[in-house]
Amino acid sequence: MHQDRQRSHEEFTGASELAEMGVCEQRVALTARLGKRRSGQQQASADMGTERHQAFHRAAILGQPGVSTSEPADKRCFIATAVFGESPQTVTLRRFRDRVLLPLPAGRYLIRVYYRWSPALADFIGANQRRKWLAAELLWPVVWLAGRLVNRDRHDEEESA
Repeated sequence: MHQDRQRSHEEFTGASELAEMGVCEQRVALTARLGKRRSGQQQASADMGTERHQAFHRAAILGQPGVSTSEPADKRCFIATAVFGESPQTVTLRRFRDRVLLPLPAGRYLIRVYYRWSPALADFIGANQRRKWLAAELLWPVVWLAGRLVNRDRHDEEESA
């Protein structure tokens, strides 16, 4: 019975769609027949709104590490997950990414490069126990340093409060 109650997001009609239905029946009919289309200006505005929302979300997470949001946490940490699984070491590296690298332009660049190359590398490492062991040995100093930097930043924030 519980499964019957669960519905996908697409099955619900949003408030904006309900308002559109009351304003313009022709628009609803055309949207149903042709699909949703946006003008260049509408798309640019939507993109800008998405960027602002993401920046606000990042600031909220960085400003208050314990903050709870409706946004899913970024769980990508391909190599650490391949080596350590879902572990405290992987969580430490994610916190380092979010709190130390993400606020900096150079850090965001490093994250983009990492996300481009790391999935294939993680697959390669994860397919062999010896490669996993070697990667773990190489990552331990990185995890240690990342933990120190994350904890230092947290300590600095507590002192300034």
